[in-house]
Amino acid sequence: MKIGVNAGHGPNVGARANGYEEERLNKMMNLMFMALGGIRGHTMIDATGQRKDDYIEGAEICNANNVDVAVSSHFNIGVGPGVEVFYRAPKSGDTEEMLRRIDDTRAMAHAVSQAIATTYGLYDRGEKPTGKLGFLNLATTRAPAILIEWGFLDAPGNTDVPKIIANPTSGVLAVLQVLERHFNSPGVNPYPKPRSKQQKGSQGSEVSWLQRFLNSLKRYLRLSEDGSFGPVTQGVVLRYQSDNRLEPDGIAGPLTLAKMGVTGTICPYAEPSVSLKKGSQGEGVSWIQWQLNRRMKAGLVVDGGFGNLTDTAVRNFQRLNNGLAVDGIVGSMTRARLKEETSIRIV
Repeated sequence: MKIGVNAGHGPNVGARANGYEEERLNKMMNLMFMALGGIRGHTMIDATGQRKDDYIEGAEICNANNVDVAVSSHFNIGVGPGVEVFYRAPKSGDTEEMLRRIDDTRAMAHAVSQAIATTYGLYDRGEKPTGKLGFLNLATTRAPAILIEWGFLDAPGNTDVPKIIANPTSGVLAVLQVLERHFNSPGVNPYPKPRSKQQKGSQGSEVSWLQRFLNSLKRYLRLSEDGSFGPVTQGVVLRYQSDNRLEPDGIAGPLTLAKMGVTGTICPYAEPSVSLKKGSQGEGVSWIQWQLNRRMKAGLVVDGGFGNLTDTAVRNFQRLNNGLAVDGIVGSMTRARLKEETSIRIV
């Protein structure tokens, strides 16, 4: 997961009370996020702004780095004891998709506030929507964004802030664990990673992997993980590509899949979803030829034409794989064997 974190106020002066300087405490929490997040395997982006409008600069840094979630650390004065977490308030004109995203961020903010309160024994002031100018970073960050008010510097008989200062590690760890659960990261995608291009019309468990990955980002319309690459999945792939400066063609090809963390060689052709045999034409045949070249160095020209040479190579492959009928027809069983990683040497 790529997490953008920033120390509220940056180089500017924050709240002051009881000898505390907010910007110093914000920086302490931010440094802890950077360290612990990295240890836990996340890509951490320090989005602390250096301009007077540091909150806007922080959002710009998050957007430029296409973070999955943004967290801003603050301390406050003037309200009372406890912890609270802000998120962007809904506004007139929000689309249905945006309202779903805001509600999802609200749930995340609620869980973060609760986790911090439980960790330190603080009063849980909960999640709070805001549209105030000073919180404009929450509205301008493309990814889900929250602003944590860890504690109040001027609360009467304040014991909250000393608890946090004495053990910032526990609070930051609690927040990271909430984010990991919320975004299913780190976590296991139960479907196999795609080894071929996925596009409209593709079917199978590799499409389900793609749908689960996009759902885990919590940034787009939630997809049914049904293994069917239809127009809705295509639309979300387009959004993902635009957000990541990839060619927006709605096809999850090698470059898009690599951006999603799929490593290794990716077949540039889409796997067919129907049985193919001698006389067949098209991209599905190109997929078969490419896989035969990879698995057994068949030396086929990848031209999309299922001719005599491709038929002979298919039969040779089937003959070398126990359990496959040697009929020259590439159905689901033969396709599954073709996708395996090991190579075959013809003796």
